[in-house]
Amino acid sequence: MKAIKIILKTVLLISLTIHGLLSAIVPANADVMTGVSTSCFPETGKPETYGSLTIDHSHASDGFIIVKSSKSSQNLKIAISFDGTAKIHYNLNTDGNEEIIPLQYGSGRYTASLYRQISGPKYQKDGEISFTVKMKDKLGYTLYPNQWVNYTAETAAVQYADELCADLTDEYEITMAVFDFMKRNFSYDWFKAGDVKAGTLKDILPDIDGSWGTGTGICQDMAAIMCAMLRSQGIHARLVVGTCGGTPHAWVTAYYHDDDGKLKNLSLDPTYHCNATSKAGYKAEQYY
Repeated sequence: MKAIKIILKTVLLISLTIHGLLSAIVPANADVMTGVSTSCFPETGKPETYGSLTIDHSHASDGFIIVKSSKSSQNLKIAISFDGTAKIHYNLNTDGNEEIIPLQYGSGRYTASLYRQISGPKYQKDGEISFTVKMKDKLGYTLYPNQWVNYTAETAAVQYADELCADLTDEYEITMAVFDFMKRNFSYDWFKAGDVKAGTLKDILPDIDGSWGTGTGICQDMAAIMCAMLRSQGIHARLVVGTCGGTPHAWVTAYYHDDDGKLKNLSLDPTYHCNATSKAGYKAEQYY
């Protein structure tokens, strides 16, 4: 792919405070990861139907499930709970299309519950299944696409990652090549950020294709592009959602093995290099 054309936009009058002297590479806690990374794309398994919920959990040991519902005129949500305690909610499309949902908590008992909107904030359960998972790799989900890092082998960012990293084999070098590419070629979309802040745009998932085409995006867009590129090259990369300086934010944690085979991690923030976030006060809340 030729150099991305960066579209210059008029900066909205959004007040930002730039803090501290922390490096753009911020600390992160490592999880256990085994084996050598390989590029992964989901394969069709054996779906089962419970109420209006159709689920394929045949690849749960790899760190993901594939879910869908029958078409609906009401909003849908899928809740994933772990061992009866931790729970994550996702908005589910109403077109009956499959979506990949990550399993971030490792081995244990998961429950997937479908909820259909009745009125306003009221939802009614419309299908549920529980299943036990023994993970091959606790970070397995960070090698596959999912609802938040949504890509295929044909995605432009993924295809360019093949070109960018064609001569690289070292995990650290691949990671930094992608990070450097993001820093050089993307700018912050202040208009979109203003719409999100004003509430005009709600429940926005990362837009990998749209941001790739314009060379602009907000934090979750750039983090998702970077994760897609790294995952397609066999690098475990998770999209981290939380806050930075008290403001909602998203960044990337990438994992690699050093020369002694020890697992290391880097938390990388492509948005910081657009002068669109502070360097202080990173607080992770969720991983995708």
